[in-house]
Amino acid sequence: SDQKDANHVWDTLFLEGDGLRNFDRTRVKPKRRRRINHALEDLQIRIIDRIEPVLSDMNEINVSMAERTSHGHPATYYTTQRDRWEGFMKSEFAIPHREWWGAFHQDRLVAYYYLHIIARTMHISAAKSNTDFLHLSPNDGILFTFLEHHARAGDCDRAIYGDWSPDV
Repeated sequence: SDQKDANHVWDTLFLEGDGLRNFDRTRVKPKRRRRINHALEDLQIRIIDRIEPVLSDMNEINVSMAERTSHGHPATYYTTQRDRWEGFMKSEFAIPHREWWGAFHQDRLVAYYYLHIIARTMHISAAKSNTDFLHLSPNDGILFTFLEHHARAGDCDRAIYGDWSPDV
């Protein structure tokens, strides 16, 4: 995939202690803050509380992401194995203590994340976005909205996304 296909890449994220508790947009670099603000002007970021109404959008996001990144299943899996994929997604969504966050543009889901908190550590399990909407910075919007949410809630002490080690 070309570099132009992405706003930026999140290889890893690790926030803990005061870095997470005091997290807000004012603490990030101006260029990133502008992307966040841009995203929040055009998108509605919210918790997804029912999966059925957004399954078709999620499927389209997964097809788009597979075509863009070649990561995971091939794009054709999401269409030829749609029933199997939907069953998997519904079973994942039903697991307790997980949060699913979405970026919506004109009531259409254009990106989603899911995460879980175990022993006060937030694990971001997936980040998926539709290529056609990357110009709206949905990943920045989702990531910063739920990090701010959990920083205010005080329900976790660290957040981890991607491969991380203290030596990196």
